Amino acid sequence: MATVSIELITEVSEVGAGQEFDVQVRVNAGMTNPVDTAQVYLAFDNTKLDFASLKAGSRLRYVLLNESSQTSGQVGFAAGTTGAAQVAPFVLCTVTFRVRGSGGQGETEIGFAPLRSPRHTKAIFQGLNVTGDLEPLLVVAR
Repeated sequence: MATVSIELITEVSEVGAGQEFDVQVRVNAGMTNPVDTAQVYLAFDNTKLDFASLKAGSRLRYVLLNESSQTSGQVGFAAGTTGAAQVAPFVLCTVTFRVRGSGGQGETEIGFAPLRSPRHTKAIFQGLNVTGDLEPLLVVAR
């Protein structure tokens, strides 16, 4: 079975102080690499970004985890289905961040937390971890 990459995508590359922007968490499932559950643990620089909100995607019906901590710069989200597995790329969730007004300038990465239990980003099919590459996102705050 092929592995499944999980990537972070945004439509903007530069954002200004006080500006909000969305980051989609995309799970690249396919016919040869289906997914019925996915969980992500994101890490961000809380001196440059504020967590604003999180919206669940529509492909995996049951939200299993939805947590965030501005203090530690972390977001956790998981969802799954008891129905048919997803066999096409889908958005697991969309996270909205806001650029901090002071001290928020320069490049900053929104990435995946270190792979340490229990905060382990993964795509799952029938109980098996099918995770491939994890692709973080680099944005420029101005």
